Amino acid sequence: MIQEQAVVVALDGDHAVVVGQRQSGCGSCHQEGACATLSFGGGHKEVRLRVANRVGARVGDRVLLEMSERHILRASFLAYIVPVLALFIGGFLFRQLGLMVGVSSQSAETLGGVAGVVCLMLVFLWLKRHNRQMEVAGGGRPLLKAIIEEAPQETTSEGTVFPLQFHPRRQDLG
Repeated sequence: MIQEQAVVVALDGDHAVVVGQRQSGCGSCHQEGACATLSFGGGHKEVRLRVANRVGARVGDRVLLEMSERHILRASFLAYIVPVLALFIGGFLFRQLGLMVGVSSQSAETLGGVAGVVCLMLVFLWLKRHNRQMEVAGGGRPLLKAIIEEAPQETTSEGTVFPLQFHPRRQDLG
């Protein structure tokens, strides 16, 4: 299981909206802060998720999220490998089909290239639909496992007040 920490920023019924930092693959590298390749020079980015709140977390709590490696590997395979396979296999098959039918070699290459791109687009459309179905079913979502640190509470005559944190977006900075 892969575990990450996040902060609850809002509650939505029996779900919590959490914000965490996207981690890079080279998080242990000592050059990480100076590396311009991370997010095209943007460094770590905030990730906002809506997760089932089964532990009773409140706004401001630091929580532990957990996700199965199996789900991450499956999503990576679907996002990276399947489209490339569709491009190459679709292109190759239609090129071969063109040659078998008697089309010239150059036309068969063109047919294969166009067909490969069409197969790639069809796979992307399928992945988009598949992703929506997975979201509805709740599969592949991180689980809110535990509260690590409860939010500090300040009480006033009007009740409990939680400190607000403002996280500017890139377009707000300029």
